[in-house]
Amino acid sequence: MGITPTDKAEAISILTQSVKNSGRPIAKTPGVMGGDACIDKTRIPVWLLASYRNDGATDAS
Repeated sequence: MGITPTDKAEAISILTQSVKNSGRPIAKTPGVMGGDACIDKTRIPVWLLASYRNDGATDAS
């Protein structure tokens, strides 16, 4: 699975804003992304961000 650097930067930006603006930054919503845990008010699954970290991505990248 590949993602462009631009898409990765956008996902990180959305995550950052979500965490700053939400008391509960992680949510599970039935019917959204198969019920997987996502960044609140987005369709960015937590597992995706974890996989980036495992692949060596940093917050800055």
